[in-house]
Amino acid sequence: MTPVPPESTPRPASLAEVDHEPPTDDALYRLAGGLAGLQAVLVDFYARVFADVMIGHLFIGQDPQRLVAREAELTALLLGATDVQYAGRGMRAVHGKHPIFRGHFHRRNQLLAETLRDRAVPAPVAAAWLGHAQRMASVILGPRPAQRCEPNQPTGGGLVVVPGRPRADDAEPGSHEG
Repeated sequence: MTPVPPESTPRPASLAEVDHEPPTDDALYRLAGGLAGLQAVLVDFYARVFADVMIGHLFIGQDPQRLVAREAELTALLLGATDVQYAGRGMRAVHGKHPIFRGHFHRRNQLLAETLRDRAVPAPVAAAWLGHAQRMASVILGPRPAQRCEPNQPTGGGLVVVPGRPRADDAEPGSHEG
């Protein structure tokens, strides 16, 4: 692959979507083992994702090799690579058509954290990677809602938005809110 000068490398939409500037050097990328190192981690990660009982169903019909390739490119740029170009679309465009809920998103990040730990990815690389993954929540899920919809309200039997009212399942373990 021909190196691309950093000033001519366009920021991929998914990095721009979270207003992320990549590092000024490629030290994290090299520490991660370059593109081959990232791909090895991502092959393991996507095997876990596809097999996961909570989120695996969201990946039915997806090509794991394509996902590994695109995420390796994106992660390489995130970690400061200058010789890689991202060939994918922006995260909003890719994920917008899928029914992804906050729990799905958190499960994905948990699997990523476990994979990074199990593969002994160096701490600075893991921190940058996980930090980016967490910042993607607002891009993939939209802003966190400040209100809840609750069924069986006296205003016609539909769903009613109830600002700030905690539900019993939101209470801290051992508390008696509800």
